[in-house]
Amino acid sequence: MSSLGNLRRIKKGVDHISNLPDTVLCYILSFLTTKSAVKTSILSKRWKHVWTKVPALDFTEIVNISTDRQLSLEEKICLKDCIDKVLLHNDASYVQRFCLDVMDVDAFYVNSWLIAASRREMHEINIALNVKTLNVLCLPPRFLLSEKLTVLKLQGPISISASASFHLPNLEIIHLSKFKFPDDEFMKRLSSSCLVLRELHIVNCCVKATICVESLSLKSLIIRKTRTSQEKVSFAVKTPNLTYLVLDEFWVSVDIGEMRSLNEAEVNFFVNDFQVKELLSKVSGVKYLHLKSEALLTSRELPVFPNLIWLKCHAEKKLSKPLHCAPKLKSLIILYFNENSPFDPKFAPERLPCLESVEICSFCGNEEELNMIAYFLKAATALKEMKIIFDCCITSDVTTVLSVCQELLDIPRSSAVCQVKISKTDL
Repeated sequence: MSSLGNLRRIKKGVDHISNLPDTVLCYILSFLTTKSAVKTSILSKRWKHVWTKVPALDFTEIVNISTDRQLSLEEKICLKDCIDKVLLHNDASYVQRFCLDVMDVDAFYVNSWLIAASRREMHEINIALNVKTLNVLCLPPRFLLSEKLTVLKLQGPISISASASFHLPNLEIIHLSKFKFPDDEFMKRLSSSCLVLRELHIVNCCVKATICVESLSLKSLIIRKTRTSQEKVSFAVKTPNLTYLVLDEFWVSVDIGEMRSLNEAEVNFFVNDFQVKELLSKVSGVKYLHLKSEALLTSRELPVFPNLIWLKCHAEKKLSKPLHCAPKLKSLIILYFNENSPFDPKFAPERLPCLESVEICSFCGNEEELNMIAYFLKAATALKEMKIIFDCCITSDVTTVLSVCQELLDIPRSSAVCQVKISKTDL
């Protein structure tokens, strides 16, 4: 009988969702973009003003366009009117998420939107700009004096005043991309003032001459491709509790403190041999390491990596160095074979007793690559899997592929359980 009653209620089309309290409806709508939330106003009189109380301002799909063309005049007017209307009528004093992702818009309008949005207390700020301006937009100071802010992501021609004050006691995540640093002390002041900061990304940013990061709470740090008018960028990093580090730079000067908790690192830099040795000694306790070519080319010797079990690198003459310095290595990924400076097994360890997995990417089937594979199959006595991914330059010739595959399968293996798996590069 109860099942029959439920069926009748469903047939009547009872709108249970509209009967929910405003707080619940606003919470549900906060997971949508603002454009989608505003659309609910046409559902019924009950929904007409619900969107004005939603604690989220997500302007990420106001105008549907591809990124390879400019906005038409009509689209610009639509975008401006829509954002103006929302910021005027939304009266939520606390915003869970503020996202502004716009392109080809006058900087004057963007600045007015940022000022209007900054009057609210926020939990997450995500701003991505591609706007027409000769000057860098300055972030309103109110954004930097927030008790509740936990996430700050800025991308585009944005900066912060050199005289700005910071009060961000709960800020945990900072992502800066194409951001302009106001001075050399900026990052030091920002990072040291965020007492619970755990993740910091600095990617393709414009700096004066120095990046200084100091934080006791920081766990993850990524610094990639910074730009400067100086000859090189100097880095000073004091983050003793860091567990993840990416340093992908060129022509840098590095001063790094102790990182005893570091578990994973990716390093790519071009500096003198002394600095390479010093930096690698600071990351020598990691278990997972992505070591790019420049770091190997400029180093005469490497420190021992006593805990390293996973290594990603290029196959070149100096690959033998990390193989000698990683006695516990279990997994090796080779991204590219350098034909100009090929890996020579004569300088590599005779045995790799802990190595269980090898992956060779962009395999072209030349003799030097086959010799390298033969070396690993012989030296790795505990090898379980050898995965070889063919490059697209060879997969178009079926006859050549079959011949090379047969050569690979005929290579002797020291490990009785080793499986050789062959695949092609995904295009």
